[in-house]
Amino acid sequence: MDLDSLILRTAFRHRIVESDKDAGQARFEAIVGLAVGAEEFGAAVGRLQSEGLIFDPVTLPAGALQCHWR
Repeated sequence: MDLDSLILRTAFRHRIVESDKDAGQARFEAIVGLAVGAEEFGAAVGRLQSEGLIFDPVTLPAGALQCHWR
């Protein structure tokens, strides 16, 4: 299964809410049992966002006030 499909399937079945992108990726990897390179993961998330298939995550700098918009 390609990474885009795996991300979509995982997002459909699990809610991943973490403090930053690295923690979010680590949680994703723990759920699927597969290590993914940071660049590959970021590119896949970017593609899915640009296609309107996912709407999160919002990446905030460390220490920033965190808000969640839907």
